[in-house]
Amino acid sequence: MNMPYVFSTLTLIICTYIVNSVALTMIPSQSMLWHLEGERFELKCRLTGPSPTNDLKLLKDNGDIFTGTLSSKTNADGTVTTTLLYEKSKAELSDAGTYKCTNNNEERDMEVGVVAVTPQHGTFNPDQVTLGCEIVGAESKDYSVIWMKKNVSLTDDAKYSISNTSLSLSILKPENKDGGEYTCNFIFNHGQRNLSVPVNFYAKPHAEMKEKKSKNLAQDSTLILRCTTYGHPAPNVTWFKGDLELEPEKDTRISINGQYPNSELHIVELDFDDRGDYICEASSGHFPNSTMRATILIRIKDKLAALWPFLATVAEVIILCIIIFICEKRKSKEVEDDADGATDNAANAQDHKGKDEVRQRNVRA
Repeated sequence: MNMPYVFSTLTLIICTYIVNSVALTMIPSQSMLWHLEGERFELKCRLTGPSPTNDLKLLKDNGDIFTGTLSSKTNADGTVTTTLLYEKSKAELSDAGTYKCTNNNEERDMEVGVVAVTPQHGTFNPDQVTLGCEIVGAESKDYSVIWMKKNVSLTDDAKYSISNTSLSLSILKPENKDGGEYTCNFIFNHGQRNLSVPVNFYAKPHAEMKEKKSKNLAQDSTLILRCTTYGHPAPNVTWFKGDLELEPEKDTRISINGQYPNSELHIVELDFDDRGDYICEASSGHFPNSTMRATILIRIKDKLAALWPFLATVAEVIILCIIIFICEKRKSKEVEDDADGATDNAANAQDHKGKDEVRQRNVRA
């Protein structure tokens, strides 16, 4: 066997395999890609082969050539990956089209869609609030829409009315706590990208305390008040005593925990001066004329106040026992007097009887 011939043949086969082992890819590796106007836009052409290349090109529609950053990287198996990166900080509607990656021998293409969505925000109305999304750059057959709030899908029911034609969400008989950020989510039929657009339901600030309108506390105890607030944007919470704002920096006994949606006021070592109206105020810069307050009256009692009724009860029991004792004593004395009188009467009766018998005997004699 001619060993040099075999060796040269194998070398030729290997070299031919390496030369022909060229992989051209486009990243993202999908046939359709959707972008939201204003988002960062990025496409990559990647070629892996035996050596670097300068032949990578990125074309669009009618052959427009897009220049980008070209880089190369040698892999562990000796092959070289060349990447052409095209990027824009903000996608525009004009960026939509068919993009083609080529190295003069092969090509890969991708459809890119760019849409502009205009959110239609809503403001509180006691009857109905309607939110919406207007989309440009895609047809209704290209997508479906799901409305969500806090990652929970909303359905067409007694609370919500959803229109797929006008891409709107109506909130029926809303309350302040229904305010917040909603999202219209576009689920595209082609492509692996879903778009979420925030839509705001602006609601006036609302504050409430679950405690009754007044509350009695003992001296040296701790006051804890809880205030729940609603509204969108999230309202600011301020605590007052009467007309004076409570400031923990000026009174170490005071602490305020939390803001929206739950705020707590703590005051330790209560004293009689702490009596008064305490107010939780919810305000919002979005609604400068719609401040809401929740008020509670706090009364401070003597810390020994609970002891006085007990002492009065004990005193009543003691007095009652003394009265009963005296009455029983008198009754016992009266019984003894009655018993002594009965004994004397019996003795007198016996004396009279003896004298009568003596008299009768004398008369007979």
